Amino acid sequence: MSVNDKNVWPTVEVLYRALGAPQEPTDLKFALDAMMTECRRRGLRFPKIVYMRWKQLQRGEWVPLPERLFRQQAQTTEPGPIDHQQKARKTG
Repeated sequence: MSVNDKNVWPTVEVLYRALGAPQEPTDLKFALDAMMTECRRRGLRFPKIVYMRWKQLQRGEWVPLPERLFRQQAQTTEPGPIDHQQKARKTG
């Protein structure tokens, strides 16, 4: 992780929360645009996912899950323990 990566995520997260953590596509697109603008102003490269989601929202290709569905999905897809030996065999 580069120095830029360590500095940019707090900036993005603080701005997202300051804008009310928008969930609606129009509001979220505005928030992502504000995040990219603020990163540019501070001389930081904004995360690729911010730009990618902004473009997807702009084209109507993606909408965020409503929070209740996101929480429900997160509860049903709990990751299990990692078998490091099996992982080493796959990547080895």
